[in-house]
Amino acid sequence: MKRLRLLGLGAKLATAGGRPAWIRLSLIALGFAAGSALLLSAAGIVPGVHAGDVRRDTIEAIGVSRHAEGALRVWSLPQSFGDLDVLVSVVQPIRTAPVPPGLPDVPAPGQLFVSERLATLWPSIGSGIEARLDGQLAGTIGRDGVVSPDDLTIWEGKPAGAPLERAGSYRVEFFGSAADAGEPLPFAALLAVLAAATAIVIPIWLFVATVTRLSAATRETRLAAVRLAGGTQAQVRFLAATEAGVAAALGTWLGVPLYLTLRPLLANGAIGGLQMYPSDITPPFAMSVAILLALPAIAIAMSVTTMRRLLVSPLGVSRHVRSSHAGWRWIVVLAVGLGVLAWSASQHTTLRRFGDIWVAILLGGSVVCLTLGLVGTATWCAWAIARRLAGSVRSVAAMLGLRRLESEPTAVSRVIGGVALMIAFVGVVQSGLLSVERSEGQPALSLEGLMLHGNEVGAFYGDRDTPSVNLNDIPGVTSVRWTHKIPYGRTGALNGIIGTDGSAETLEAIRDRLAWSGAAIHSLPQLEAQAMTANDDYSSVRQGGLALTLFLLLVSAATLLVAMVDWLMERRRSLAVLSAVGVTTSTIRRSILVQVGLSLASSLLFGVAGAIVITSLLYRALNQPIVLSGQIPILAGAVVVVVLGVTALSAPWLRVAHRPDLLREA
Repeated sequence: MKRLRLLGLGAKLATAGGRPAWIRLSLIALGFAAGSALLLSAAGIVPGVHAGDVRRDTIEAIGVSRHAEGALRVWSLPQSFGDLDVLVSVVQPIRTAPVPPGLPDVPAPGQLFVSERLATLWPSIGSGIEARLDGQLAGTIGRDGVVSPDDLTIWEGKPAGAPLERAGSYRVEFFGSAADAGEPLPFAALLAVLAAATAIVIPIWLFVATVTRLSAATRETRLAAVRLAGGTQAQVRFLAATEAGVAAALGTWLGVPLYLTLRPLLANGAIGGLQMYPSDITPPFAMSVAILLALPAIAIAMSVTTMRRLLVSPLGVSRHVRSSHAGWRWIVVLAVGLGVLAWSASQHTTLRRFGDIWVAILLGGSVVCLTLGLVGTATWCAWAIARRLAGSVRSVAAMLGLRRLESEPTAVSRVIGGVALMIAFVGVVQSGLLSVERSEGQPALSLEGLMLHGNEVGAFYGDRDTPSVNLNDIPGVTSVRWTHKIPYGRTGALNGIIGTDGSAETLEAIRDRLAWSGAAIHSLPQLEAQAMTANDDYSSVRQGGLALTLFLLLVSAATLLVAMVDWLMERRRSLAVLSAVGVTTSTIRRSILVQVGLSLASSLLFGVAGAIVITSLLYRALNQPIVLSGQIPILAGAVVVVVLGVTALSAPWLRVAHRPDLLREA
C-alpha cells in the first residue's frame, strides 16, 4: 500500500513543474515511442521474410506417386502480357484431386483464379488474358496461395480444347501444409537484426537520456523538499525512478500504434525491395513483450544509476564529482579494436581456419571496440584540446566556450560524439553494399538475351511440337528459326528466334499463337530491362540506409537543441550575472559556437577517419573488394549544416536567459 502511495506521489511530482515538466515527459514518451517502434519493426523483419518462405514451401512442396488414388495434373505455362510475366498453372483433376492453396476448390474447365495483384490489373489486361487462355475470371487466389503481394499467378482449369499433352505435365498428390512447410524461424538471424536495430536506436536513447535531465535543478529542489518532509533516501530514489518509468512505459506502449503505422511502409519494398504482407511483419509474441517491458526497465535503471551520483539531503543536493576526466581510457579501447582488426586484415587466410563463428566473434568484437572507442575518444580529445587552449586564448568568447567544454565535456560532446559513430557506421555499411554490388559486375544479359538481335522475339524452352505452330502468317513476322543451340551449349527444348517489325501488336500476336506451347516469349528490350533491374535490391537498401541515417541525424539535432536550451535556461542566473558585468549576448553566442565547433570538428575527424579505416581493414579481413562510399562527405556536410543550424536556433532562448533582471529571481 505504501508503494502505491509513493507511486502516486511520484506521478504528481513528475507533473508538478508546470509546462516544463509536461514538455519533458512528452519528449521522453516521444523518444521511447520511436525506439519501441523501431525495435518492433526490426524484430518483425525476419518473421516477415520467413512467412513468405513458408507460403512458398506450401505451394511448391508437392507429393507425387504413380499409384495415387487421386491427383491433380498440372501444366506450367509461363505467359507475358506487355512487360508483365505471369505464371499460369493449368490443372485437370484425376479422381479425388487436392485443392491448390488459396483456392476454394479445384478450378473447373475454363475457370481462372488470379492473384490479388493481377486482379487489380484486370480492367486493363483481363480481356486479353481471357481471350488467350480461353477462360473466364472466377475469383482471386487467397493469401495462402501466393508468396508475396506482388505475385502474378493464375490457376486455370484445363479448357476442353486446350492442346496440352500429358508428357508436358506433372501430377500432384498433395500440397504441403502451412503447419509443416518451411524451416523453423531462424532465431539467430532474428537476434542479429535486433542487435543491429539496438545500435540504430542509440541516438534515440541519447535523446531520452538528455531529456530526462531537463530542469534538473528544479526537480532536485523538489526531491530535497521530500527529504525535508521526512522522506528517506531510498524513497527519493523510488520517486525519481517512478517519474522516468511512467513516462517510458507510456511512450513504449505508444510505440505500438506507431509501429502499426510504419508496418505498411516496410512491407512495400522498403526492406531490400521485398514485398510482404503487413501482417507478416509481426515479431514473436515473447520478443514483443520483452521489448515492451525492457524499455521502461532500462529507463528505471538509468534513473537509479543517475541517482547514485546524487546525495539528496533536506538542505539540498550534492553530486559525486570526478576529480579527473578519465576519457583517455577510450583510446585503449580504440587501440584494441584497431589492433585486432588490423591483425585480421593481414592474416585473413589464417583467419578463415578459425571457422565462421569465431571469425564473427573476433571481427564483431573489434568493430564494437572501434565504434565505442570512436565516440569516447572524440569526446576526450575535444576536452583535452579545450583544457590545453583555455588558459592561452585572448578572446573572451573563446575562453568562455573552452572553459565550459572543459568543465562539462559531456554536455555537448556526448551528443555530437554520436555523430562519429553514425558516420563510421553508415560509411562501413554503404561501402559494403557498393562492394557486393560492384563485385557482381555490370548487369549482363541472360542466355536468352544473347540469342536475340534487333527486333527479334524469342520463344524459349517450348514443347517439341512447337514448330508445328505456324507463325509465318502473323502480320509483322519476317522470319522464324527453331534451334536447340544456346550460348555455350545445347538444350533439349526448342528455342524459336522470330524476326518481327518490332511492334507491340506483333509481339502479343505471337504470344497468343504460342499460348499453349509452354515457351517463355520475350523481346530483347524486355530482357535488357530485366538485366538492368538485377542490382536494384542493393541500391534500394543503400537508399533506405541513407534515409534512416538522415532520420537519426535529425534525432541527434533534436537532442543537441534540447541540451543547449536546457543549459541556457538552467544557467540563466549565471548568464544574467555575465550580462550585468558587461558581457554581451554576441559574446555568449560566439562562446557557444566555439564549444560546439570544437566538439563537431573532433567528431567529424574521428567519424570520417573511422569509416575509412574500418572499411579498409574489415573488408580486407573478409577478402572483399574495398570500395569507399561517396556518401561519407555528403553526410559530413549534412552534419555540419544541421549542428550549426541547431546552434543558431538556440539564439532566442539565449536572449531570454541573458536578461539582467533575472538576477531578481530567488
